[in-house]
Amino acid sequence: MPFQPRPELIKDLQAISEDLFDATKPARVTIRIDTTNDPDYPVLGEARAPGVSSLTGGMSQVGYKPMDIHQTSTLIFIRDRRKMLVQRDVRVDPPRIPELLDYYGCLSQMLTPVEWKRRFVGIVSVHNIEPRDWTEQDKAAIKDATLRVERELEQATWFDITC
Repeated sequence: MPFQPRPELIKDLQAISEDLFDATKPARVTIRIDTTNDPDYPVLGEARAPGVSSLTGGMSQVGYKPMDIHQTSTLIFIRDRRKMLVQRDVRVDPPRIPELLDYYGCLSQMLTPVEWKRRFVGIVSVHNIEPRDWTEQDKAAIKDATLRVERELEQATWFDITC
């Protein structure tokens, strides 16, 4: 049952990403949700620091061919374990994905699974361009943001969800 997001849902997810960005001060925050028109968990909410590239578009215009997100070790970790992944330095902390540095410009990250009706439907992520020791406040902020995303999805109406 993927989501067909209405503009109001995207606006709400954008606000959540901006609040998480303000709370954690990273390079980029993204909210990716499985949708009916994009099975690769498109970015529906994104906040980023000045000079940090957007993941919501434009990468294909510079010739980048995105990786298959379904086969990445971090997505598999999040989907299968349904718990937060915190990486101080993606070059050494498992699970490792070499593309993280090239595509996302990310050296450290926190990711949490988004669930709807006990089904994995997306990811909230916080990326940093330098190795970073994530604080307990950072971890609490991403958990809170994830709960807000899940509450938004719980309130989804018939035109948000296809069966």
